Amino acid sequence: MKVAAYGRFSCGEQAKGISMELQESKIKAYCQLNDLELIEMIKDEGVSGKETKNRDGFKRLMEYVNNKTVDGIVTYRLDRLWRNTLEALQYSKLFEKQGVALMSIQEQLNTASAVGKFYFTLISSLAELERNIVSERVTATHQIKKEKRERYGYIPFGYTVAADGRQLIEDETEQKALRLIKRLRRQGHSYQEIAEELNGKGYKTRKGHDFKKQNIFNVLNKAA
Repeated sequence: MKVAAYGRFSCGEQAKGISMELQESKIKAYCQLNDLELIEMIKDEGVSGKETKNRDGFKRLMEYVNNKTVDGIVTYRLDRLWRNTLEALQYSKLFEKQGVALMSIQEQLNTASAVGKFYFTLISSLAELERNIVSERVTATHQIKKEKRERYGYIPFGYTVAADGRQLIEDETEQKALRLIKRLRRQGHSYQEIAEELNGKGYKTRKGHDFKKQNIFNVLNKAA
């Protein structure tokens, strides 16, 4: 049975021990144990999992699938390939249509069987659920900090950070500009019109530049 293998890691994951060396060694051992002929070990190194279609290695992998030149795809862990259930299921259907099995070592998965296909759907859903729960917790934490006027990453326009490095305090000049932005927006002015109004009154962005419509959008979108 001929297979192509895929490995990926981002810069942050390298520090957590998810190295390419680890993935490659596990994949080679898996192929040897299961009598699989490894045609190519495809790698995306230092690449985030978010932009699936834009990864060079993933594009190379899909050439094997679309051309039906392998019987299966092997990966160390499913999240090396995809980051959400919908994307995983969409691609798994394509794999099935092309007659290409998906094998993941960490999850002990092989979609060549009916049980393997069901298991794949289940674990993909659980993985997405876990990510959503984490995201909700982060959002809730940010909301609490926002209500307490505490810093939570980005410093919203109209504020600066107190000496303690945590509490947000109002910046008088930016607050005047912020009130003007909100008033003009309520009156129905476009982002471009608001930017021109601020520039005409001598207001500058935090970096000392003239305002553009994107700056106005960002200010309103991230307002505390």
